[in-house]
Amino acid sequence: MWNILLRVGVILSTALTIKEVVDLYQRDIVPHRIYSSKDAAAIIGVERIDVVKLIRDGELKAHMVDGYYRITGGNILGYLGKK
Repeated sequence: MWNILLRVGVILSTALTIKEVVDLYQRDIVPHRIYSSKDAAAIIGVERIDVVKLIRDGELKAHMVDGYYRITGGNILGYLGKK
């Protein structure tokens, strides 16, 4: 019985992880939504550290909130439009 529950749990966990990854790469960019640097990196297709470099170089507008960069979808769209 416990073996079955364990296997079902593993299958559900794997399915949810796959769904999150697919959603991350196939979602639309909402201009008024606020994204983290990690989300922005996935959308742009670069590493998170590269997003931080873009922000520091002034190529991507962002705001620092509690020590973390927050980027609006409009700023991501603006960056992608320039690219």
